[in-house]
Amino acid sequence: PVYIPHSGVVLRGNGMDQTTLTFRWEPARDSVDFIGTRYGDTIPPMRTLIVAAWNDSRNNKMIRCIKRLGLEINGQVVAERADSESNEGPWFSLTPDNRQTVKVLKEGSNVLRASVEYTDGRTAEKVITVTVREGSASEHCAGDAALFFCPSDYQQTFYDLVTKVVKRGDLRIELKSAGDLKPGDALLVKGRNPEADCTVWPWHLVAAVEGNTVVLASPVRLDIDLESVRRVPSIQRSGVEDLTLRQTSGHWTSLLHFNNDVACWVRCVRLLDAGRFPLAGGRKNFEMRDCEVDGAQFHFGIGGGTGYVGFGGSFDGLITRTKPAACAMPRASRRDRWDASCATASSRTPLPTFTPHRCGTISSKTTASIPWEATNPSGATVADSSSAHDPGPAMAAAEIYFTGIR
Repeated sequence: PVYIPHSGVVLRGNGMDQTTLTFRWEPARDSVDFIGTRYGDTIPPMRTLIVAAWNDSRNNKMIRCIKRLGLEINGQVVAERADSESNEGPWFSLTPDNRQTVKVLKEGSNVLRASVEYTDGRTAEKVITVTVREGSASEHCAGDAALFFCPSDYQQTFYDLVTKVVKRGDLRIELKSAGDLKPGDALLVKGRNPEADCTVWPWHLVAAVEGNTVVLASPVRLDIDLESVRRVPSIQRSGVEDLTLRQTSGHWTSLLHFNNDVACWVRCVRLLDAGRFPLAGGRKNFEMRDCEVDGAQFHFGIGGGTGYVGFGGSFDGLITRTKPAACAMPRASRRDRWDASCATASSRTPLPTFTPHRCGTISSKTTASIPWEATNPSGATVADSSSAHDPGPAMAAAEIYFTGIR
């Protein structure tokens, strides 16, 4: 798995049929290992730690073979997991809460031990030594996707409020002190929507700061009784274009995952045989355009949660001219579904009633505009719209060119 923590990174190929990136990594058989953290690494105290053990489940057949998977830090057990009945294929993983591991990790040298015990008596372990130093590296690491776009930390800054209520259409929030807020910063605005009587947490971008008043780049979609406003770290204007990304390894990982992202995109990309989700995430102003999706490997289910593509917990996103590959529809055994959601709404529409080939708009007091075309139960088709957000070209930053990779 590859972790990309920077803004302005564009992975660009020469076209779906000319550039193919293949994700084929799997853990070694009958082993346990750390994912994204290696012997001798220097890490921050809040680093996410991921332990993965080989699991005999694969090809949509569950085999209960793991009795226990555990993680120790400096001789103290910080997390363990038992019973490998899951969708995870040959990667059975454990990710302890870093709010707990930070209590055990100490400045300087630390010994991490991962261990697995199988039901037939087999055992395996992996011991590494890392150095903990504040601010030394990213708090995150590659994990649940072939390509994982995510900022390097989750350090949030909270601001005391003067404005207590915002109404639909408002563009300004007054703070007691705007501190070092600046245009382009991402804000999470949390509060209660009185109409729906529920908590909402839309993301907004700062367009300007006038004294201690923040001017938002887009109007508030809902009436909100404010509880908090915080600045959140984000990656901005990163994307993947003009290539095919496929997975040949048989474990429950996604192909693409964007997290805490702003104005990022996937354009002209074919996504083949994802272990879990072809595309996950897409927080703010995300665009998926001119893409093809064919399949998810895992369609059996302890709790489901596989084979979705689109947005979840997203705001002002766009899916347009994206479709399943021609060979995907007849495969009745697959649980291929599309997921489009934003603001407080979460809409999951099965493929037979979802035709994402043209651009339309669904909008209401509780749903920000999502360009797509859908057919409602009465048969009426949502009208087209040309007002969809386009994040535009990438920033002048690192662009990685892949030419003819197979």
